Amino acid sequence: MADNLLFTLRNVWLGAFPLVWLGGVIAIVLLAKKAKRDPAGHKRRFIVLWCTFLVYIVGSATVTGLANGVVRQRYQRMLDTPHRAIVFYTPKRRDMVNPHDQRAFIEALRSGDDVAAHHSSPIDKLEFGFAGDRRIFSLGRDSGAPDEYWVELERSPVYGEQGTPELRHFHSPAMTAWFEHWRAKPLPRGTIRSTAQTSPR
Repeated sequence: MADNLLFTLRNVWLGAFPLVWLGGVIAIVLLAKKAKRDPAGHKRRFIVLWCTFLVYIVGSATVTGLANGVVRQRYQRMLDTPHRAIVFYTPKRRDMVNPHDQRAFIEALRSGDDVAAHHSSPIDKLEFGFAGDRRIFSLGRDSGAPDEYWVELERSPVYGEQGTPELRHFHSPAMTAWFEHWRAKPLPRGTIRSTAQTSPR
């Protein structure tokens, strides 16, 4: 419950971004008109206005950081917990139920070294989730560097769509080997096309 409240606060806070800046522009215009009549009061009002902006920006960063921290903790717990199935949604749905295959995928996700932030982005995303959980994660190949991968929270019923938190950016030849094996593996019988969707509880 506390987690949901945190995510709701984050989404409301970030959702107010356009209104805050619109209100700031209107306030600046009104203050500029009164500047000649009351220079001292005008200065004080500008200080209050900029302090309000500062509080909003710091608050947004704080709430978003806390929410992202919760996402990362949940993701790590999912990796540590046995699952009935790991579900892959792209390009076709596959349900991974074999414990050996599950361990191989988890080990590939944990393998390699973390990469410092740089100007790049993930491509060819493979969306996956865990049976009984409605969060959808994505594993994407780095657009410019070989053997580099991104893990992100793609969709969540409580997190919303405003921003995709990065869970890991790492260099891993082991993940490349896993991908090659995964692509070569035939689809299970009865596999159906599926689009991952989440909806609020």
